[in-house]
Amino acid sequence: MTALVAFASCDLTLLPEDKVTPDTYFKTAIDNERWTNRYYSLLVNPETSCRYSADDLVKTSMGSIIEGTRLASDGMSGNLEWGWSALRKINYQLENSNKCDDEGIRAKYDGLAYFFRAYIYFQKVMRFGDVPWYDKVLASTDDAELTKPRDDRGYVMDIVLADLDLAIASLPSTKDVTRVTKWTALALKARVALFEGTWRKYRGMEGAEKYLT
Repeated sequence: MTALVAFASCDLTLLPEDKVTPDTYFKTAIDNERWTNRYYSLLVNPETSCRYSADDLVKTSMGSIIEGTRLASDGMSGNLEWGWSALRKINYQLENSNKCDDEGIRAKYDGLAYFFRAYIYFQKVMRFGDVPWYDKVLASTDDAELTKPRDDRGYVMDIVLADLDLAIASLPSTKDVTRVTKWTALALKARVALFEGTWRKYRGMEGAEKYLT
């Protein structure tokens, strides 16, 4: 009888302490910093990445670009290719960052998320052109979203610039060579606009001046 009473008094609705859940995470600066630290691995280093092999770099191998063997297909599974896992983590953060009561902390790390979402999509547009835009976490049952057609590159690039504007407004303006700041976001915005503007200008497409301006 004593055992039954003790069992009945157990709280079986406790949240797991060894797993990240939206109810227990994103509440502090440490939570948000640890979550967003993984984003930095997305940044491409042109001196070591074979994707950016060129005649001004000395490498031990030619690389797929120079060899002419690089494929722009959905068989490329990296996060800067046709992979989507990093984007899901970013959207997951943005959907759950309201758990943090400190508006300053939340704005800073939301700004970082907007920067990297823009960066991911910029890389995808450069490789594939039109790509599907997702700004929410998808479930395995979201068939309509998972199988939707690609969105027009102009639509995607306009949202990329909007995300960068949010990042510029939220990220700190301190000069830090190890962290993404407001100045990093401004530099990326200039690069995005220059790329899309010249892409359109030299292909006779509309909208070039908007980006170049």
